[in-house]
Amino acid sequence: MKRHLTVKKLFYKIKSGNVILRVGSDFKEVEGKLAKDYILTKAHPFDVKNIIGTYIIGDTLGEYKKLVINNIAKQQFNISFEHQIKQDSLLNCSYEFKAKLNKENNLETDLQTLNDSLKGQIKILFTKHAAHLYYKDISASQPFILCKEHPQESMQGSYKSINNRSYQQ
Repeated sequence: MKRHLTVKKLFYKIKSGNVILRVGSDFKEVEGKLAKDYILTKAHPFDVKNIIGTYIIGDTLGEYKKLVINNIAKQQFNISFEHQIKQDSLLNCSYEFKAKLNKENNLETDLQTLNDSLKGQIKILFTKHAAHLYYKDISASQPFILCKEHPQESMQGSYKSINNRSYQQ
């Protein structure tokens, strides 16, 4: 059985030293709502210093979650998570774990290193001004208890950087 491979030609236009545009076969720039999706901007090289720091979800005067990332060795990081409710100091929670930098420049840790009964991973991806924490390959029936005070508390979410550094992937 023969398979036919269809090759689609893509066309690009150099806009500046740091920007190229994907254009149609007529070499015209895309216009309209989707135009920004056809702009490719040169990314800065990855630098560990740009992901180290503090990231927050919420309002620091009320309820918020804080993620602090510190480099402890070449590809090793300490992750500190806090959930704070300013109005109720009994409901505050904190948790720490170690993570490794993978080849895609994301931080990850196996949940089994935190608790033998857990399977899956915590991953942290980075964009220009945020850290995006999510669970991978975790079963919905598997409770991940972060703190006794917050049995259902999840660390997942997009945390805004409160540092002046920025990372672009």
